[in-house]
Amino acid sequence: MTKSKWDSIFNMIPWLEKIEKIDPAETYTDHNGTRTRPLKYVEYKSASVQLIGRMFEILKPFDWANWEEGKNLLKEQSFTGLDLQTTCKLLTIILYYKESTGKLSPLGIPCQAHDLEDGRVLKLLKELKRNIEQEMKTECEKYQAYYPQDSKFSRYGRLLQSKWRKEKGYPIGQKGGKDYYGNFIEADFAKKEKVNFLTENIRNLVVEEINKAKETKALIREDRMWENLLSSQPLCFNLFGELCFNLELATTLFKNIFPERVDKVTKILFEYSPCRRDKNFTGDRSAFDVFIEYISNEGKNGFIGIEVKYTEREYKLKPESKEKIDVNNVNSRYYEVSKKRNLYLPEFMGELKKDEYRQIWRNHLLTESILLADEEGKIKHAHSLIFYPKDNGHFAEVGKEYSEMLLDNKDNKFRLVTFENFIENCRKYCPNNEFEKWINYLQERYIIQSTA
Repeated sequence: MTKSKWDSIFNMIPWLEKIEKIDPAETYTDHNGTRTRPLKYVEYKSASVQLIGRMFEILKPFDWANWEEGKNLLKEQSFTGLDLQTTCKLLTIILYYKESTGKLSPLGIPCQAHDLEDGRVLKLLKELKRNIEQEMKTECEKYQAYYPQDSKFSRYGRLLQSKWRKEKGYPIGQKGGKDYYGNFIEADFAKKEKVNFLTENIRNLVVEEINKAKETKALIREDRMWENLLSSQPLCFNLFGELCFNLELATTLFKNIFPERVDKVTKILFEYSPCRRDKNFTGDRSAFDVFIEYISNEGKNGFIGIEVKYTEREYKLKPESKEKIDVNNVNSRYYEVSKKRNLYLPEFMGELKKDEYRQIWRNHLLTESILLADEEGKIKHAHSLIFYPKDNGHFAEVGKEYSEMLLDNKDNKFRLVTFENFIENCRKYCPNNEFEKWINYLQERYIIQSTA
């Protein structure tokens, strides 16, 4: 079972909990206004169809009629502390064997609303979730990847990186020089061997960028680059580094994202800002993780500012941050750029400073501020992109919400792209499988396929 499949099952829990709270007297009328039924029944019927589809791989036939223990558990609803196999077998009795009739129900026929109404399925789903979370914790502890503060997706990501490090035989490192975690490589080994990066091209590029950052004071953490397998900063180089040496392939890939705009990619930069703290831009230290310059179909200059996320979620400012004052000040450069570029629907202006939107907002504003500062009109097109793995649902959700705040996004000024889609296109468009090793590496390193 993949993470996505487990998540789809566990997403049924709040749905069923919500149905439980519906007043039995509340009714539902269809769109023609001709049929009235109890709303609970309609909701349960819809949920039952969804549940069977999501649990298809779990429900397997077995000799349930002779399983007296299981039948007693169902009767007494003694579901606390069950193991994973028992929980799945009980759900199978209810949803597959149609316990109420004793007849086998082929999975082509969905379970009925009444199969969910007595609350047992909801209780068993909660027990199933507890089992999977415990197995996940056990697996994380095995690979020294258990970090209590992790979000669910961060936990999957940390485990994936920890397994990869151990399978490669790389020595484990410390987080902040203190506790050992599986997603860290021992500092001296990591810096010497550069194993956080796949190809010689990328390793040389990273060394060059680190040296450049020391001169320009760009925000590149050298320890994080070499040692932390979970960090999104080295991920940027693994994801886009090879394209620096093959702009033809970069052109093909970004043409696929912006077919109406991109004709030729001319340059790829990392941790790029036109000028940090310059009030002609956003006046802060914001920078693009990746910056793509291109020539458009009509021969004009354009660029794509990319923010790469992996396990991160919202962007919280520290209490002492000077940027907090600017973000919350309606007279700040952030609001000035927003208004001058006429970016947002007025009713959403107060929402943008919230933790979940702030960094998306700031990076988009950096894009727009470059256009604003371009008094000679040399740049015609600009886009702000968020790259993220599809299972990090936070960005899919807040990205959609952010898009809906924009006054006009017809020119794709703001877009979201998943790692999975990008890697799929790499595999599709790479000539003669020349980059197959790189693509397989990206898949292996960063795409979460399954649970423990």
